[in-house]
Amino acid sequence: MCRQLFTIISREAISTLIQLLNAYRKAVWYDPLLEKIRGVRSHCEGVGVVIASATNGSWRIYYERFDANEYAGDSCMVNLSALDAIIERVREIVVGGGWDRLVVMMHSRRASRDEPRGTLYAHPFHYSVIGSHGAIDLFFSHNGGVDKNQLANTLNIRGPLNVYSDSFLAGLFLSNMLSKGYNIVTATRRLSSFVKSTSALNLNILALSSGGVKTRVKAYVVGLLGHKAEKDPNLRAYYEPILVRGRGLIGYVSSTVKDYCSTMSGLSFNILNSELVEIDPMTLSYSVVKL
Repeated sequence: MCRQLFTIISREAISTLIQLLNAYRKAVWYDPLLEKIRGVRSHCEGVGVVIASATNGSWRIYYERFDANEYAGDSCMVNLSALDAIIERVREIVVGGGWDRLVVMMHSRRASRDEPRGTLYAHPFHYSVIGSHGAIDLFFSHNGGVDKNQLANTLNIRGPLNVYSDSFLAGLFLSNMLSKGYNIVTATRRLSSFVKSTSALNLNILALSSGGVKTRVKAYVVGLLGHKAEKDPNLRAYYEPILVRGRGLIGYVSSTVKDYCSTMSGLSFNILNSELVEIDPMTLSYSVVKL
């Protein structure tokens, strides 16, 4: 149960991204949709960010995760303060210049019941994939729930499962599929069979592959609801996956982030309906595949 922001922008969308960051912060600090289904107000059990910036075709990565659960009594407030510091760091990079394209992936966690806590379990996760076409650095963030027991069995993981989060196993499954030569659509379709009926499979994925001299970058967003979540108005409102588009910008926002964008102009929001969107960060072009 998390809130996500995943944007790919050109320089003409700087001010729009700043506004989206403000909306994201509001959604994390107070989420009325979360309050309806869980009775809590904030996504304050882990925070993380990936920033990928391109200059003349060369990519640089900034990556950070944090959860104060191990260190502080009031970890919720510490994590919210950490979110504010991360957002300020993102703003500095955004307005600082020196980039042609910018990818920002942010995730704020509200752990599902009985799921482990700590920085190790904060999103985005990073997986190193060695496949037939070279090495892939895969960054993966997830909102929803998957059947951890079935995933662990499929992955041949033995022993106590309380040391794994369901999201980590979901990303591990996806990365294993890619390492075996499956494409992202097939891998995601296979993963979708593990989705809990009252939850969702909302994914933000950034893949950087280096099979030659030039780094190839692709971004993917996935939006899929379990069949019971689709029928429950409160669960559907919370989990609705949103594709956002604007001038010089494309990406994904969680439903509460969209709600906090009501005063913004120049953006379009479309609900993803069991769909995967592949985005080319350099051209901002995209294609949609039904799952």
